[in-house]
Amino acid sequence: MSILSDRIKEKRKERGWTQQDLAEQTHLSLDTIKSWESGRRTPDYTSMKVLCWKLHTTEEYLLGGKDFMKEWLSKYDSEHQEEILKIIQEVRLLEYCDYIGCDTSELTAEASETFVSDITNYIKHIYMNFSLKD
Repeated sequence: MSILSDRIKEKRKERGWTQQDLAEQTHLSLDTIKSWESGRRTPDYTSMKVLCWKLHTTEEYLLGGKDFMKEWLSKYDSEHQEEILKIIQEVRLLEYCDYIGCDTSELTAEASETFVSDITNYIKHIYMNFSLKD
């Protein structure tokens, strides 16, 4: 086993998912997930991005670094942790769309404004009303 395989398994279990659940969430085969968790194969760039997105983690952590996201989120109460994760997921989705070549310029002006407005409102809510854990 490798650090990568151990951490994929760890993060999957933190989410309460089976290997089959992770396969369904990432639209990959169960054999692919099993091969990653056994250390026989490693995810390619795109798969790593999707894994991080679905497992609420970073590439740095999966590859052996510190879990800065978990450490940072632990400073907030659970309600705000969920809101922060929502922002992170939406921003990662936009980054992923850019990576795979989605033409985000074809979004209607209204859809773009709504997206930006939602993110802005999440951020304002967190910073105006957040409470750090004691």
